[in-house]
Amino acid sequence: MDKLPGQKFSTDDFLSDSINSKYYTAGEFVSLNVSKNNFSVFHLNIASLQKHIDDLRAFLHNLKVKFKIICISETRLHDTPLINVDIDGYSFVHTPTSSQCGGTGMYISNDLEYEILEEFSISHHNVSESTFVEIKNKNKKNIIVGAVYRHHSAVSEFLETFLRPSLQKNHKTEQNLYFWR
Repeated sequence: MDKLPGQKFSTDDFLSDSINSKYYTAGEFVSLNVSKNNFSVFHLNIASLQKHIDDLRAFLHNLKVKFKIICISETRLHDTPLINVDIDGYSFVHTPTSSQCGGTGMYISNDLEYEILEEFSISHHNVSESTFVEIKNKNKKNIIVGAVYRHHSAVSEFLETFLRPSLQKNHKTEQNLYFWR
């Protein structure tokens, strides 16, 4: 999230130089030589997890890459899913939506130890939902990963309702929060 619609940024000062992120088509990604030792995060706006879970499972199988974390936005989950949305090798956590659209979730590799950050895993009706976890990293700093869905509401409402209050909750987190493209 390096630019929000309706916002003008003259520089990318707030982007981290330590994060290497690029958008790929499925075909481009399959042709990459991805190291299994890297910490990898995949994000997908799925427009209904229950409707597209089989598509997601097939897509991940065909990629032949085991991401450490799979972030999902627009899950459209309200509470407990009505169908099985499990993916082998992962634990699933999510923040339900109270709207027709929205909702966020994460599939976290079973080989990771994590804690759900409840204070950042929240739903703001018709503004946003978010799911955040802290990955316990035994030999290094812990890693905070989040999935955020912003409804088709004003950017200013999203900033005032979700982003600024979340950053103010924990100043330490604000210093370690990176946005990438």
